[in-house]
Amino acid sequence: MGPVVEPLRRAGRIPADLAMIDLTEANVEQVKWLIAEQMDAPPPRMDQMLARALAEPSESAPVDRERSRVLVTGDSTVAGVLLTRQVPGENVSEVVCNVVDPRWRGGWANPMLLHGFTAKSLEQGCTRMRFDCDEDVRDTIRLARRSGADRLRTESRFAYATAATPT
Repeated sequence: MGPVVEPLRRAGRIPADLAMIDLTEANVEQVKWLIAEQMDAPPPRMDQMLARALAEPSESAPVDRERSRVLVTGDSTVAGVLLTRQVPGENVSEVVCNVVDPRWRGGWANPMLLHGFTAKSLEQGCTRMRFDCDEDVRDTIRLARRSGADRLRTESRFAYATAATPT
């Protein structure tokens, strides 16, 4: 990720007052709001997942509170959130969700989140990071390619709307 983030820094495109923090330092209500507001289908039981992660840091927690990254602007606005979990029994960090406030999409926020996540994971001895994204999330796909990531698989997902049937 360094080759992606450093040019943004040199060009002055990353705000100077930006802070990258872990989940324990973040305003959890803002984190939950951003996830609920920006994801079509937030992970089920997000409130419980975050509460458990903050209460008991363990490999079995649904969210890794130290490897998860939160971007905060100088006025304490949560600009982006990347939640991750440790895959039990493996040396793998897996992204649970990655959300960026629409005001900062397509620029510095997503590269910063992914860079912070990979740097923290590597610092803690993790050798593999795993994430998925929809095909229309072009900036994440472009970042993955530029950073040398390997595509593990491609999946097609279908959802059908169902109408309530009268009784």
